[in-house]
Amino acid sequence: MKILYLRFKNLNSLKGHWEINFQDAEFLENGLFVITGQTGAGKSTILDAICLALYQQTPRLDKITQSKNELMTRGTGDCLAEVGFSVKGKGYEVFWSQKRARNSTRGKLQAPVCQLSEIDGEILCTKSSEVLKQVIDLTGLDFSRFTKSMLLAQGGFAAFLNANTKDRAELLEELTGTEIYCEIAKHVFERNKQAQAELDLLIKQADVLEVLSPAQVDQLNKQVTLLEADKQTVQTDLKDIEGALLWLKNTQILKEQVEAQLRLLTNAEQSAAEFKNKQMQIELAQQAKLLESPYQSQLLNAEKMQAGEQLIVANEQKNKLLEAQLIENKSRVESLTEAQTSLQQNHAARQKQLNEHLMPLDLGIDQLAGQCREQKTAVDKQTKTAVATKQTLDILAVKQNSDNFSLTTLNEALQKQQVLDQLQESLPLIKQQFSLYIKQQSQLKDVMSGSSNLQKKQKVLHNKLLDAHQQVKLSGQALHEKQLLLQQHQQHRESLLDNGQFSSAAQLNTLLTEVFDQQSQNQQALSLIRQLDDSNARLAAVHKSCTELDNNIKGGQSALMVSEEQGLECRNALLALQKLLKQDQVIAQLSDLKKLLQEDSPCPLCGSIAHPSVSDYQPVDIPETQTALELKEQQLESIREQYSELKNQIKTDSRQLAEYRLQGADLNQLHNNQLNEWKLSPYLSAFTYQQSSFADLSLLTQSLQNKRLNIENLHKQVQKIDEQLPELREVMQVLTQKANDHERLLQQLDNEHAVADNEALRLATDQEALAAQLEENQQVIRQQLPSELLKNPLEVEQLFNNPAVWIENQNNLILLYQSQKSQSVMQQSMVDQQAHEIALQEQQYVQQQSVLQQLQTLWQSNQTQLSQKRQQRTDEFGSQSQAQLRQLLESEKTELSRQLQLAMSDLHNVQGESARLSGQLSEQKNYQAELHNNQQTLLSIFETQLIASPFIDQISFINARLPEEQLRLLLALQKQLHEQLLTEKTRLSSAQQSLEKHLKLSVTEEEPSVLENALAANQGKSEVIGEQLVEKKGKLQADVRLKAQQQELIDQQVQQKDSAEQWAMLNKLIGSADGNKFRTFAQGLTLDNLVYLANKEMADLHQRYQLQRNIDEPLALQVIDLWQANAVRDVKTLSGGESFLVSLGLALALSNLVSHKTQIESLFLDEGFGTLDANTLEIALDALERLNATGKLIGVISHVDALKERINKQIHVSKGSGAGYSQLDKQYQFVEQS
Repeated sequence: MKILYLRFKNLNSLKGHWEINFQDAEFLENGLFVITGQTGAGKSTILDAICLALYQQTPRLDKITQSKNELMTRGTGDCLAEVGFSVKGKGYEVFWSQKRARNSTRGKLQAPVCQLSEIDGEILCTKSSEVLKQVIDLTGLDFSRFTKSMLLAQGGFAAFLNANTKDRAELLEELTGTEIYCEIAKHVFERNKQAQAELDLLIKQADVLEVLSPAQVDQLNKQVTLLEADKQTVQTDLKDIEGALLWLKNTQILKEQVEAQLRLLTNAEQSAAEFKNKQMQIELAQQAKLLESPYQSQLLNAEKMQAGEQLIVANEQKNKLLEAQLIENKSRVESLTEAQTSLQQNHAARQKQLNEHLMPLDLGIDQLAGQCREQKTAVDKQTKTAVATKQTLDILAVKQNSDNFSLTTLNEALQKQQVLDQLQESLPLIKQQFSLYIKQQSQLKDVMSGSSNLQKKQKVLHNKLLDAHQQVKLSGQALHEKQLLLQQHQQHRESLLDNGQFSSAAQLNTLLTEVFDQQSQNQQALSLIRQLDDSNARLAAVHKSCTELDNNIKGGQSALMVSEEQGLECRNALLALQKLLKQDQVIAQLSDLKKLLQEDSPCPLCGSIAHPSVSDYQPVDIPETQTALELKEQQLESIREQYSELKNQIKTDSRQLAEYRLQGADLNQLHNNQLNEWKLSPYLSAFTYQQSSFADLSLLTQSLQNKRLNIENLHKQVQKIDEQLPELREVMQVLTQKANDHERLLQQLDNEHAVADNEALRLATDQEALAAQLEENQQVIRQQLPSELLKNPLEVEQLFNNPAVWIENQNNLILLYQSQKSQSVMQQSMVDQQAHEIALQEQQYVQQQSVLQQLQTLWQSNQTQLSQKRQQRTDEFGSQSQAQLRQLLESEKTELSRQLQLAMSDLHNVQGESARLSGQLSEQKNYQAELHNNQQTLLSIFETQLIASPFIDQISFINARLPEEQLRLLLALQKQLHEQLLTEKTRLSSAQQSLEKHLKLSVTEEEPSVLENALAANQGKSEVIGEQLVEKKGKLQADVRLKAQQQELIDQQVQQKDSAEQWAMLNKLIGSADGNKFRTFAQGLTLDNLVYLANKEMADLHQRYQLQRNIDEPLALQVIDLWQANAVRDVKTLSGGESFLVSLGLALALSNLVSHKTQIESLFLDEGFGTLDANTLEIALDALERLNATGKLIGVISHVDALKERINKQIHVSKGSGAGYSQLDKQYQFVEQS
């Protein structure tokens, strides 16, 4: 990365717009340049501008924001910074600016504006956060790395050299971006902790699980088999009882259905009898329906006649109103015509008055008003001029008072500072003397610093000696304790073997193996007994199931024969009903023909005229036969379903019986095989199966178990001691080695302490000699100082504490004193000029007041005349204008004409409406006569038909009428009652037949209460057996799940143990809770690289010093003095010049280390060179020139004269007179292109 140019405006004391182009020929020829100027002139502001443009912050201030900007020059409204830079040969421009509202010096700060673009190319981004991110991505340097590699700001030059171990590690992480090593160490520590916790959790989970033994599982399986057999028996009994209860329940239901049908039939017959009273009403309503049409016609005609008469009366009344309105309109037209004639005569007289009198009066008023406005404008203008002159006088008077006060104050200050004239003459001699004084003071400081560091080292060595003595003592105690513990373990092992009457651990292992073999044989015998018992129980259960299935098959075959007989009987009855239904349908067809026969008319079939049986015919009831047929079909379908179910059940039972018989044969074979295994077993060969005792074998098993546990416990104790003995021997060996190491360390510390005492004695002698020289030089300097300065002890103390700053301040005070002298002369001249200007302004103000008085008198006179004429016009013509008055006359004429036209239009409309209404009345009277004739005809027709009907008069006819909906409901109710009566008869017959058939299938003679008690007892027994089955099966299923879960946990333990061991090994190597272990290691490697780079740089700077890492402190640094037999020193013992050289070497190395992503081609040093002696300064300049020879652009900020003489290219920053502003050389002033 290389800085190409810098442009900035109004930053700190550098007011104005400036540009420094580092691509100019003078910078390309002299790549090493210096920025010079007085203290506080603004040299560091140039570097602040570079940081501000690139990173929106500076080394000395926080980030610049909308609410805070301490960098903008006071008294200005905007500031900016722009930097051109190149990365890998490609150029970029980054711009930053901020303004105040309206560019006012007191305006509110606006949001900063940022932009990143290619040089002479496209804009890359304009958002501040994106600009900052892209700058970091392009350069590979964030703000911290930039200020450690390219720009070394004040106060940070030797920060890395003087940092403690923790701060140095953080600086290395910040500069090289290696924070990841700390995070890795923390993650490894936490992951190891988590892996171990997960392993412990898996072990605890596996230990908590309790599973069943094989014997417990076999016992539970046997219990489940017996319970399932008992449950099957109880279920069969329950099925029989439930069948009997269902038959009794169905019997009761059928009886209730017969009784209910009897009640329904009685209700239907009673409803039919009650409905006979409404038959006469239905017949009369049907006769009245025949007369409804003529009756409605005459009623409708009568209504039309009544409506016509009402309309005639209304139109006659309306005609009378129109005649009165016609007379009124004629009168109105006549009066409006007379008014129009009168208005025309009055209009001519008023027009003449307006033309001859009003127009001249308005013209005079307008002329006076124009004169008054011009005079008013002149008065106002003259008034403003006089006020402005008065304000100028006031301002000049205030400024004169202020300048007089400032001049007096300045003269008093100059009087007090006359001592500076004397000091100006003696200051060069004082400065020369102080050079010697500072050199002696620096030497004394180095000696005192070395003495202080040596005292600290002696204190550290003393503490190390005490620690070493303590460590030797503790090591001896720990070794003695471990020896005693080893003896105790050996004695305990021998005691355990003696108590168990064993000569060795091998004999103990042999006995444990024998007990294991006996226990295994006993377990096999117990398992064989359980298998024999289980096979016997399963054989018995299979035999029982075969017997039950055989009985079920026989009962099912008997029920199948009964079902076949019922089906045959039902099928015959169904055929008979079908035949009867066909006959009824034929009779019904013939009945329809019988209804068509008329007496004395021939039959269409036989031609006979006599029909004797027509009157006695009763219709056949087909629905009753149809209902009986449907019931019979349903019954036959039910028998078929029952037959199919019985047949399927017999097949199922036969198949299960065959399966049980095959299972029984397999169980017999298994039982015989188990008996043969019993006879062949060496352990059970002396017994028969019937003679064996499961209880005795269980007791023997328990005895073997107890014996095995005792031997195992003893074996574990001996084995644990055997495992601890090698560890104890190894610990003792380590403790012995530690004790020897502590003895050697103690001897080494004694030697170092003696060397430190000798060095302390030498430093004390040097310190006394240097202190005497300083005191002598101090007296010489006091003699050269003015006597008035010696009277101020604080001034003298400041002089000797910081002579460079005091001399610089005195130079500044002398320059300020000379500037104030010149300013006093200028101020006196300004005061005299202001007095003359005030006299001229006062004379001008008097003249302006006289002119203003004349203008006001003339304006007031014209204003009075204007008011009188306006009042005259208002009294005669009002406030309206001529145009408004003429328009008012015209509008009166127009309005009167409009009203006359409207009145004539209304008259014509009323005449037309009256004629139309007269014609309409004539037509309505003719139509009314026609309706009257029709009414007579319709009444005659209705009375003729009424006489022919069964009604006596019109009242009886009206009473017999029924609404159409009511008549329809009565007819529907009549039909419904007839159909209901037939339906109830059919249902009663069907219910009685169903009851008879159900009673024939008698299932039980027991009372329902007896059967219900038996059912409850069997249900309770079934529930108990079910609960026991659920409990036993639940235990077995839970055991299977627990065993699977236990095995899964064991597998997980194996996997987790491998993972935990790996993490434990990794944690042992690099893991730690705070991340310091791996971070220290990684930063040590980085520090080694940095030391290597720094030593290369210092070899070019000065071949005396080299750096190395401190063995005792991993991130601490030491200096090797090659000229003092490679003596190793702490960096804190370096003098000011030595510290500068080493810091410069480290800074250049850091620059190379940080620039792993970007090549650094520019370097800026803002560090004081004033503390260096001539020789060290010469070495530093030689190093910078060699660095410049590699092609780097190097800028140095300093006010040291030797630098100004040695470096040709200089940028001078000079302070202005007063106001606190500074400026660069004029060649760097930026000129904006128009």
